[in-house]
Amino acid sequence: MTATTKATIKVGTTELRSALKAVHAHHRKGKRDDAVAQHRVRLTLANGTLFVAACNEQSTALARITLVEDTRGNLWEPEDGPLLVDLQPRHIPLIAAWVSSKAVASDIDQLIAITADVKKGEVEFEDIGGLWSEGERVIYGFDPPNEAFPDVIGISGRALAEVSGASERAKPFVQNGDVIKLFSVASKQYGADLRIRATGTASDAQSGFVVQCGPSFIGTVASRHGDDDGLKTRDKIDMSWLQLLNPGVRAVG
Repeated sequence: MTATTKATIKVGTTELRSALKAVHAHHRKGKRDDAVAQHRVRLTLANGTLFVAACNEQSTALARITLVEDTRGNLWEPEDGPLLVDLQPRHIPLIAAWVSSKAVASDIDQLIAITADVKKGEVEFEDIGGLWSEGERVIYGFDPPNEAFPDVIGISGRALAEVSGASERAKPFVQNGDVIKLFSVASKQYGADLRIRATGTASDAQSGFVVQCGPSFIGTVASRHGDDDGLKTRDKIDMSWLQLLNPGVRAVG
């Protein structure tokens, strides 16, 4: 038996648009050698789910879409695995714009068929739900998956597992405002608040935070509380605020 190298999946138009827009903001900018691996948005055609992922030095983003249909069915060959499609970041706004909503009858299912052909290095998006004119399609080429691209699915899963544990003390979230702003796109696309939870403990400088938005989006973001803004610096800043807001508070030590 040989592994499947071509498949067609069907997903909801709205879900696809939201996923692409929410994740796109997190791709790493620039094409220098050290940025090439993360200068992409990865589609993972898994069993029953389409994952859309991106990452940079400070954050990861992962959106999931339940498949309406998959030509591979539910019984995969033993050699089969998820098909990976690494798209250039500049293609994502074009695809998202192409699937932008248009007034259609509410009883019409808006679906997009995505055909990934690994051997050709092409991915096709086809309107099959009457969004524009049925049968309209766009095709983009893609390069072989870059092995240096982080395992965003694995990172998200481990972070979510860690965040379910109890922390010994509240951990501060220290990060540049521009990084935090990246997640505002997900909040807008999914119409839900961001839920941010800490992984690890306050003394664990290497752990970060999990960012969730509704049932379909999960991301991670690093915190810089362990370096320039270490715990001692944080405590000093906290005390200065407490003394300012509550003059009766006295510094200890």
